[in-house]
Amino acid sequence: MIKAGSMTLIDAIPYNCVKIEGKVAYLKRVGDETRGRFKKMDAKLVPYVNEKDELIVPKPPPVNRKRMSRFHFMKVIKEATDLPLSHDLAYYVAEHLESLVYTLAAKAEDNAIMHGDDRITAAHWYHLQLSPQQGNGKWEENREFAKDYKEHLISEAMKPEEVEDV
Repeated sequence: MIKAGSMTLIDAIPYNCVKIEGKVAYLKRVGDETRGRFKKMDAKLVPYVNEKDELIVPKPPPVNRKRMSRFHFMKVIKEATDLPLSHDLAYYVAEHLESLVYTLAAKAEDNAIMHGDDRITAAHWYHLQLSPQQGNGKWEENREFAKDYKEHLISEAMKPEEVEDV
């Protein structure tokens, strides 16, 4: 692992490790005496020079697919905004995301079939993006959609689980 005060190479650019706090290494570009942000990296993943003067490039751990499947959309919304958030927003966004994912998944399946592919890949998925003019306004009916989705979730949670006879 890299140590404070040592040098490293990242993408053929030399950096000095200024400090390590917790698990984060703070790197400064060599020769860059201007003030500015540090390059922050997980200290375990920063390339370092060992005792034999060999550059060791640590391999990142494999991505945990279970962790990837969790998307905390309210956390993202809170980070992107300064205003407080209402409870109905969480229900509305959840319903909206679910609806979008169903629609995009169906389109991705159609795209895969149309191109003769036997699996859906990222290349089949349509990338939604808002233009600068889209999304401006206020839609009061969304509050009703949120209430309906909340009731739907409650009714789904109250349903008895179906048990298969074996």
